[in-house]
Amino acid sequence: MTVKIKRLFIGVSISDALVDDLTDAKAKLEDKVMGKWVRPENIHLTLKFIGNRSSSEVSDIVELIKKSVAGVKTFNLRTTEVGCFPSSKRARILWLGLEDDERLLGIKRKIEARASALGLEEDGREYHPHLTLARLNNKRVDITDINKRIVITRELPVERVTLFESKLSKGGAEYHLLENIRLLS
Repeated sequence: MTVKIKRLFIGVSISDALVDDLTDAKAKLEDKVMGKWVRPENIHLTLKFIGNRSSSEVSDIVELIKKSVAGVKTFNLRTTEVGCFPSSKRARILWLGLEDDERLLGIKRKIEARASALGLEEDGREYHPHLTLARLNNKRVDITDINKRIVITRELPVERVTLFESKLSKGGAEYHLLENIRLLS
């Protein structure tokens, strides 16, 4: 019997209105920022990258998410500013920041703790909520100019946490929703 492997991550989908804002921002920045832009339908807030796991582990991961969001009511996150990882002098990732909200950070901490108990690798880096916009080719980015050219002030409703499967192809990654876990209304 062949074991089916899935490349998984836990995240939050973004609203159509925010997708529209990001599509407009891309149009304004494409001539200034060289790189591979994330397709609008793939933009999301990552809570935890899990990696390659067998299909048989999916139900345990769904249960992990359910326990991590138990009792949490829906909330909104505000967008902040555009930034780069690791820095604007050595930019590799262009992102739109999201506020550090204690409810989101609480979900993230619970997911990490439960994932570790399942034997999944813990993410040791400090968590910075963001939406990845592009993977960059140019080494330097004038982030001050970018933040003058685009200002996105939008709230991201967090109503569910999703287990996604990422399928890699020549055309780029495609994300498929495996399970949505709703927060309390």
